[in-house]
Amino acid sequence: MLLILSAGSELSARSLDGLEVTIQNERRIEISLTLSEALPEIPSSFTIDNPARIAIDLPETNVRLKEKTVPLKTSHTESIVVIEALDRTRVVINMLELVPYRLSTDSNRIILTHSDRCS
Repeated sequence: MLLILSAGSELSARSLDGLEVTIQNERRIEISLTLSEALPEIPSSFTIDNPARIAIDLPETNVRLKEKTVPLKTSHTESIVVIEALDRTRVVINMLELVPYRLSTDSNRIILTHSDRCS
């Protein structure tokens, strides 16, 4: 079974290699995802109200993180979970309540910034 999952993961040349969280204060957080190579465009994202979640889909990307669950206890967030499927990787930010967020890219980095007032 592990061999089958590994073989499927190797089909994608792009990988999620790093996840960094910068807490600027309790109400403003930046989550940076580092890929082995840049995506052609800003990835799709969506929110869920109940339970509160922000999800980012990384097409044709496998995961090379040591930890796939990161606790992130702030006034708005609980944790980050990374899930690898056959054709994409999904990064889910588990929230206590939804707040505005902004998604941007910088070369091979995807940056999600969320705060009470996201500009």
